[in-house]
Amino acid sequence: MDHVARTRNIEELAAAGFALEHEPDCLEVARRFLREEQAKVDPSAGPPPLGTHILLKEDAPRIFENVVRLFEQGVLAPTQFFCRAR
Repeated sequence: MDHVARTRNIEELAAAGFALEHEPDCLEVARRFLREEQAKVDPSAGPPPLGTHILLKEDAPRIFENVVRLFEQGVLAPTQFFCRAR
């Protein structure tokens, strides 16, 4: 998340009565998860019967490739805010 979006989110949380307690860095966890999931894929087996690919249809491979690439580049990252009500 870029600095502007992060600041805006924290300001919106504060306006709603919350104080930021902790903001873990989840990028490496996400990268590791995606690498592990990619390692499990058997291209000859085809896609699993259920999964996000059903919603994404024929664009699924391209979208997944982009998500993995953006995580690896640090452009895209999951974000968590742990907040406490004031």
